Amino acid sequence: MIKIRLNNYQKAFNEYNIDRLSESLDNYIIREVRLVPLNNVGIIIEGKFNETEKRELIKKIHNYYKEKANYYDGIDKYDHVFRFILFLIGAILIILSYFFQNIISEVILIAGWVIIWEVIYDILFTNVKRKRKKYLYVKLSNCKITFEKENKNE
Repeated sequence: MIKIRLNNYQKAFNEYNIDRLSESLDNYIIREVRLVPLNNVGIIIEGKFNETEKRELIKKIHNYYKEKANYYDGIDKYDHVFRFILFLIGAILIILSYFFQNIISEVILIAGWVIIWEVIYDILFTNVKRKRKKYLYVKLSNCKITFEKENKNE
């Protein structure tokens, strides 16, 4: 569980857009969630809030991370098409290299393999990092959020 101590309802949000979490709160949540098992993600907010503020805070935190997860969905859809096109270009260049008999053949062959390697690298490394982030955002968009009264003794 991630503990957040909020003295003021407004401090949870971006000063320019009330529908977005503040950058410092977002960074804190992301940093802390990496220390918690993902099957036990939850947020405990300490502070004095009325029922309307509690509902709004829960809704805005969930929506904020849903938007981030949806953003990564969009990138994934775009990347699949882009990777496919790059793979085809690489394969075409490799095939074309066999029709030439000079240095151009070698350059086209190398270019084809470099393009295919970039596609493979993107699938193996970049895509894995992005999927991990998206999974984290999905967990946060559905996590249980509870409230506790602020403890003045600490």
